[in-house]
Amino acid sequence: MKRLFIAVELPDDVKTALTELQRVLRPYFGEATWVRPEGLHLTLKFLGDTPEDRIPTIRDACERVVRPFSAFSMELRGIGVFPDWRRPRVLWVGVQTAVETLGALQAAVERAVEPLGYPPETRPFVPHLTLARIKQSHPAALQKLREREKSALERSYGIVWVRQVTLFESRLHPQGAIYTPLAHFPLGSENRNR
Repeated sequence: MKRLFIAVELPDDVKTALTELQRVLRPYFGEATWVRPEGLHLTLKFLGDTPEDRIPTIRDACERVVRPFSAFSMELRGIGVFPDWRRPRVLWVGVQTAVETLGALQAAVERAVEPLGYPPETRPFVPHLTLARIKQSHPAALQKLREREKSALERSYGIVWVRQVTLFESRLHPQGAIYTPLAHFPLGSENRNR
């Protein structure tokens, strides 16, 4: 079994900007697990534990479904939390542009893997990049964050050109998850790159 997910990778310059943002935000959050730079990505579909013999079928389905999409750019902008600022559990950076295109890509991936035994998400797709998982927060610190770091909450963190989608394996370790690309699926291309 392999723990799998399908995602959009980020270029190194964007990862660097987001790592700097994490450094600025760290003091405002109590206990939190911060995503390491190499782990920053935008998840389209989490598949979970998957038998290895199903991977070729997943690859074929993803390759087929992303081919009609043209490459597009998305701007990463603003900071938010799930579920809300009173009880934050996930700290994230949002996607400002190409939300509809990204949503269509996510829906296509979702439809492609559903017949393979991966049920669709019940929650609406909110494109974001997770920066941290928050175990405990303090309301006073969050208020200071919103007052002192207002520009950080609203600024742009880069433009990402989405040219491909990647199938990742996620291996859990005590120091955090390790993500290994298993296959890349170019948008608007009939080339195979496995």
